[in-house]
Amino acid sequence: MTTKDIIDYEDSNKNTIRIYKEGLFGKAYERSAFLLCRMKPLKPTIKFIKKVNRSVISVGLPFDKALELIRSEETEIHEKIATYKTIQINEQEYSDWRNSLLVATPKEAIEKPCEDFQIFSMIQHFDLLNSTPMDCFNFVKKLKFDVSKVLTIK
Repeated sequence: MTTKDIIDYEDSNKNTIRIYKEGLFGKAYERSAFLLCRMKPLKPTIKFIKKVNRSVISVGLPFDKALELIRSEETEIHEKIATYKTIQINEQEYSDWRNSLLVATPKEAIEKPCEDFQIFSMIQHFDLLNSTPMDCFNFVKKLKFDVSKVLTIK
């Protein structure tokens, strides 16, 4: 399964956690990562993937530990994918979560500056307590970039 296939599935995912086995580890992407992070505090990673031309959010943990989190009668395991149906994703919560994570993504910052209302949302949802000094630095850098773009547009 390619990254494009995974992202296409995740873009339409409404209520399922999918964990993809990659060696000894399991990885959940985008909406699946969001749902998994609601079950257990995990640190998402963000990587710009050229093949899909966007930043992709994922979480990883040992596959056995991931299965422990989602194991129930409804859990299905087919080859290298574990699937678990869960609650309906609140699109606003997912969007806020995703946007708060993307503030430190330099490639997107250059390509797509935020609108002024998004800047306030980014500040409001930035997780200062769980951020490293580098995360904070990148957050301020992105804010500075976005504010300068908004001010030059107006």
